[in-house]
Amino acid sequence: MSMTVEQRKEYNKKYYKDNKEAMSVQMKEWYADNKEAKNAYSKKYQADNREVIRDKMYKKKYGITLVEYNAMWAEQEGYCLICNEHEDEVKGYGLVVDHNHDTNEVRGLLCGSCNAAIGLLKDSPLILESAVAYLEHRGSYA
Repeated sequence: MSMTVEQRKEYNKKYYKDNKEAMSVQMKEWYADNKEAKNAYSKKYQADNREVIRDKMYKKKYGITLVEYNAMWAEQEGYCLICNEHEDEVKGYGLVVDHNHDTNEVRGLLCGSCNAAIGLLKDSPLILESAVAYLEHRGSYA
């Protein structure tokens, strides 16, 4: 008796649910016995599928695709929307996705420092204005 792909998925899902503890033990044993092979496979997979992994991460975290990220990057020409530094000039991973933590709406791409800064300022324009006033009053070092 052959199964369709969907039938096989349902069968595997049910089997795993019914045998979760035994499968967990079996998987832990396999990983322990095959740690080097698993790590080598993971490294190769990540190297060979970098774009696929980034696309899945952007979809999961921000609800956008890699194509949408690349379009934003092109629109910004690779510059941070706050400090106007090009991603080649900043430390870290280039430009990161900035988003509203309440609505999950993507606002744009920022360098890691600017993204961290507005996060530390609780994404609050009032706190940012207060910080600007403080720097203007006490002296700016930029």
